[in-house]
Amino acid sequence: MLKRNAFDRIVEYAHELQGTMKGECDGPAFCKALDLLGSDKMGIDIDHATLDGESLSYGGYQLED
Repeated sequence: MLKRNAFDRIVEYAHELQGTMKGECDGPAFCKALDLLGSDKMGIDIDHATLDGESLSYGGYQLED
């Protein structure tokens, strides 16, 4: 069993990592999705999403910078 101090450090690290992921990964991806939706390049139908009129696969699409 982990000592309490070690466990507390792991929990603290997990919270810091989650904050980093939100700021560096989820946030920019969300902003890009909103940008694409607003520019009419991306569409969302009942059962699929499209980009430039073509259906996206379940795994999504990798955009280049």
